[in-house]
Amino acid sequence: MVSNPEAPRVFISSASQDSAVATRAVALIERAGLRSWTSTRDVPAGHDHGEVVPDAIAGSEAVLLLLSKDAVTSPWVLREVEHAISKQVPLAPVALPSFPGVESLPK
Repeated sequence: MVSNPEAPRVFISSASQDSAVATRAVALIERAGLRSWTSTRDVPAGHDHGEVVPDAIAGSEAVLLLLSKDAVTSPWVLREVEHAISKQVPLAPVALPSFPGVESLPK
């Protein structure tokens, strides 16, 4: 994790099935000198996911949204997106290979 607590933080929103991609995103973000937050790593033991995540999003400068076939059907991802929008936290969507229709996106 980045040692600078003042570095901007990026919240990673992804389906649990995409945890390997989320882990790689965390590594890249932190290698760039930013902080990241992901529920698989950063929800403290014994805390409720639904209570911790909104504060994490509100305290972030951006949300990296990893879009996949699983993410578009995940109620957790939907809640995270809705919260980011309501708090006016910028969203940066990235379509993963399993995202429906990704093959038709411009390269």
